[in-house]
Amino acid sequence: MGQRKGLLLPKVARITELLREKAQNDVNLASVKNDAKKLECLTALDFRTIVKILAGQQVQAAKLEEVAEALSVSVEEIAEESTSNPTESSASQIHVFENWKESAELIATARSSIVVIDSIVFLDLEWITDLIAQAAAHARNADLDVSIYMASPSKAFGAQRFREMGEMENNRTAIQFFQDEVSGKEQKGYESLFEKVESRIRQQLGKCLKKFKVFEYLCMPSIRIIAIDGARFVFGFFPLFDRNPDFPCFFLDKESATKTDAVLLERLANQIRNTRMVSILRDPSKDINLKAIGKREA
Repeated sequence: MGQRKGLLLPKVARITELLREKAQNDVNLASVKNDAKKLECLTALDFRTIVKILAGQQVQAAKLEEVAEALSVSVEEIAEESTSNPTESSASQIHVFENWKESAELIATARSSIVVIDSIVFLDLEWITDLIAQAAAHARNADLDVSIYMASPSKAFGAQRFREMGEMENNRTAIQFFQDEVSGKEQKGYESLFEKVESRIRQQLGKCLKKFKVFEYLCMPSIRIIAIDGARFVFGFFPLFDRNPDFPCFFLDKESATKTDAVLLERLANQIRNTRMVSILRDPSKDINLKAIGKREA
């Protein structure tokens, strides 16, 4: 062990099979359902590496050797052929998550920064603030840099997106749905919701962060992004007539990115920069309604 160098591709199916066999024979692991947690218990590897291995991403040979040793098998049994220089490969390392909840472990392991760009952090509010709190508890110097961007309450884009979510329009009514202008009542309803969401964010994150920023962006919602430490990105589009939490999304890690991925990474980073450029920082001293978030206003 410890003699190989370079990067290896793990055989995810075989590793998962061995993990499940191991769990059946180990009292301490039998109650652990998540494969990533099992592998973390078996090895001294950091969780980020564990996630990469179980996502089928290239990892250092020494890391895969540790997994092989923990599973009592040879490296050859759990590794594909070595790739000497993955950055020259054209094969993308993008991983597809079945839904956004699968990115929870990644967000909770942030150590320096988290950026959230959403239409409005409404359905995922408690979920994302809890993960940020977990990350803040382990961040370097307990000073996690957090920025949250939501569609401005002063524009019609946010109200229209909120009206659209989950409506499940059919072909005959969809065009009419978008031909109708956002009403004053809908606009006021969205403004009220925005303030309630912002208030809740400040209540939750104020307990665990020294400082954080909430922004309103003035453009149309286009892509949902959660950037972790500026190096890992969970991203996806806003689904028409549907909601994000249970919708598939993508994950890309700068460390394992190929040449093909590098272009997308730069585009994602640029999207964040551009969103920041058309955003207004919300005043934390503003008197905001502190009521709990209610159901969508009519």
